Amino acid sequence: MSGLLTTLLLSGCEAGMDRLIAWELKKLYDDTPLTDGGLHVIFGGTGTLSSDRDRAGASVAIVAGGEIFVVDAGPGSTRVLASSRVPLSAISTVLLTHVHSDHYGDLGELTIASEVNGRVEPLTLYGPPGVGRIAAGFEMAYAADHANRAAQHPGNLHPENASYTVHELESVEGLTPIFSRDGVEVSVFEVDHRPVEPALGYRISYGGRTVVVSGDTAYYEPLSEYAKGADLLIHEAMDKAFAVRVADISREIGQERTAVLIEDALPNHSTPEDAARIAHAAGVEQLALTHISPPLITPMLRRQFLQSAREIFDGEVVLAEDGDWIDLEGR
Repeated sequence: MSGLLTTLLLSGCEAGMDRLIAWELKKLYDDTPLTDGGLHVIFGGTGTLSSDRDRAGASVAIVAGGEIFVVDAGPGSTRVLASSRVPLSAISTVLLTHVHSDHYGDLGELTIASEVNGRVEPLTLYGPPGVGRIAAGFEMAYAADHANRAAQHPGNLHPENASYTVHELESVEGLTPIFSRDGVEVSVFEVDHRPVEPALGYRISYGGRTVVVSGDTAYYEPLSEYAKGADLLIHEAMDKAFAVRVADISREIGQERTAVLIEDALPNHSTPEDAARIAHAAGVEQLALTHISPPLITPMLRRQFLQSAREIFDGEVVLAEDGDWIDLEGR
């Protein structure tokens, strides 16, 4: 909020309040990213299940071809997207990477928020086997809410728009195309998040630009082929050395269960160095590190986290934050 608007608001100036409201509404309904021919990336959530108060659960929205494709819908991510100039009414498709709650826990909120903001068709949902049950569960859990809202706003909200058109991706081999429409090409691939199987990543291309989202994965060499030549690789990253320290200290203070849970997670995630190796081999232009764990609680930890990737990958490396945008102009 600008200093002028803050002053007007605090002074009780009605004209200032009106300008503030208009400014916020224009942001909310700004459809420029839908029509400028570029590919835009908005980070709705860059955290995990951990207690990182600064990061929502995993989610990234990709604006392409007049639509918004949301990869994962982690807890709290809808609120981030709603405050980040994303026209929620344009959300058409949700691409889930795997069946872990920190990647789909906000699906119900994303559904109602996008409908309230003007979405008029059921959401299309892609993901591994199991997403059909997730969709059915959210439909059941939110049925009364949607019915009540439709009754309160007849003609504007419709319960059928709270449903999902589900596509379970049961057999994925290599880089598998899912669909192509209005210049947008979306493909899926498997990654290594065992014992979670299958776990998926997505490649989305539009306007001569390409974004690849790794999903949750250990270091997985085939990913460098799936990301070959992309403009942007969005890759999960865990500071495993710091995680081990947290586990050791947890054990010292009697929190054995916490220590074991942390140690169990180490093999099926990637370090910043792992992500950088994939980015280097793929020849991408930019690497964005996300799904950050454990919480990087000091500036020094953040610097070390980034530097470890920059020593391997000589392209641009960014540590994604909730609400960040990356804009790729159409070619």
